[in-house]
Amino acid sequence: MQIRDNKSGKYVRDKVYPRTCKHCGKVDLVQRYYLGRPYCSRKCSSLAISKKMRGKNHPNWNGGKTMSHGYVVLSNYHDHPMATKRGHVLEHRLIMSEHIGRPLDKNEDVHHINGDKKDNRIENLELLPHHKHISKDNAQKGVKYWGINQHFS
Repeated sequence: MQIRDNKSGKYVRDKVYPRTCKHCGKVDLVQRYYLGRPYCSRKCSSLAISKKMRGKNHPNWNGGKTMSHGYVVLSNYHDHPMATKRGHVLEHRLIMSEHIGRPLDKNEDVHHINGDKKDNRIENLELLPHHKHISKDNAQKGVKYWGINQHFS
């Protein structure tokens, strides 16, 4: 026996109940065994879950710190002048800019004195112009000219 719903005019097999979607707020009529599902569609479900699983709510959240090419990268710095479009800032550049009280220019590099890219103590950081940073790194690696290594075996 089929029952016609008064609002939609559609035929339904069983008794239907109103359910409100937790994401979009749409009210629809569902059968009893669908009442436990809080979302009206897969799209609403995936959108709601993706919003819940962002940032601090994600089980793998580590305080916004990640590693890239050996450097510590900080997230959620969207308003910082040195941030990328995604809001990422290299930690050693942020520490140096806070130490000198201004954002770093693009031609300024921060040199790690002991060579450890993860060691971002201010005592281990040195601000250099880009051309001096390259020559200093090449001298430490034993490179006298561009691409010519002086350590022959």
